[in-house]
Amino acid sequence: MPKICSNCGKKIKFTENSYSLVYSDGCFCEECSPKIRKLLHDAYMMNEKNGMQVKEKFQNQLDSSSYSNETKELLEREFRNIYAENFRSSKKYRTFKASFETCRKAVIDAGYGKIRSMEESGTVNTGAARTETLLFENLLITTMNLILCVTISECQDKTSVIVMESGTTYSMTEKFWAAFFKKTPHLADLEITDFAFTGEDDTSQDLRQGKKRIGILGGTFDPVHLAHVALGKAAIKEAELDKLIVMPARMQPFKQGVKVADDIHRKNMVKIAFDGNDKVEVSDYEMNRGSLSYTIKTLEHIKEIYPDHEIFFISGTDSFMEIDTWYRGKDILGSFSLAVCARPGYSEDQLWDKIKEYEEKYGTEVVMIKEKMPSVSSTLVRKLLSEGKPVTDLVPEQVERYIMSNGLYK
Repeated sequence: MPKICSNCGKKIKFTENSYSLVYSDGCFCEECSPKIRKLLHDAYMMNEKNGMQVKEKFQNQLDSSSYSNETKELLEREFRNIYAENFRSSKKYRTFKASFETCRKAVIDAGYGKIRSMEESGTVNTGAARTETLLFENLLITTMNLILCVTISECQDKTSVIVMESGTTYSMTEKFWAAFFKKTPHLADLEITDFAFTGEDDTSQDLRQGKKRIGILGGTFDPVHLAHVALGKAAIKEAELDKLIVMPARMQPFKQGVKVADDIHRKNMVKIAFDGNDKVEVSDYEMNRGSLSYTIKTLEHIKEIYPDHEIFFISGTDSFMEIDTWYRGKDILGSFSLAVCARPGYSEDQLWDKIKEYEEKYGTEVVMIKEKMPSVSSTLVRKLLSEGKPVTDLVPEQVERYIMSNGLYK
């Protein structure tokens, strides 16, 4: 059955470069796509500092547009989801300007298995008026004994919900919060982001046993685009990285049938794309190697520089599913951690099965990045540029300027 454009209503041909919304059931034809992409462009790039500004700009542009009310509602819903995903990570605690009873009911309504309650009152060390800990057992139908421990703590007119898990390295925390906000959506508006009751010694660093984390994001970046930037931001947030090293790979100077950019251009574009993020470092280590760089060699090189850090290799689902077949892939799985981003073509069950396999065989720690990525590829960007078409909605604005000023991909 052919898709129908959510804006103009025409049938979308299979060969068209259509655009599908990530969070909503909307799809736009080749003619309508550029304006829709441009409208949502800033949403994928926003951060904590400019979030409200981006939100206001989007609303003003949408209000002044000629889209139908149905299309506006669809785009508003998409923006709200992008906005929420940018600022809702798998936090271990959240604080709300709500009563103890309201938060306790929201926790229970999240529906996570059998409950065992351990109640404490008037805790002196933390200053909480009331504290209750709920243990949820058997969260998944597996042979593993999984436990999610949720503590609700009331302090003055604020209540904090603190989440801890055991029995698996799967991120049940993020699944808990998804159910929590789905069942009680109004609490999202009551969340306090500048205050959190976490207990006497509870910090994210303590939860990680004092180890700092470094992520490695590699690729040809020919050119770097919005999905690369979104993946880097999501990895920093969801894997709680202290540093992200973005590493362009060395490319053969003559790649048959493909217009490629010189190494210096690819490196410069990556620097431009991630400029302003003080947690990102761009490395030319692989570019400068005279021979083929294997992933294990790169990870071992980074480990030599940062021996006391936990090193995360960031990958998409397709690469993640095959790591154990790579050159010294078992060494990667046994010595390093992984952050994996889900991609179309694989079900969540397939991904969780592979995570479980790596965990049981090699003891690998895996963080599953839940944030949806923009539907962009370097191949598409190069194709459009070779046809003289704009790529404003596919790459960061400054990167597009760099490409044009240097005459790349013509």
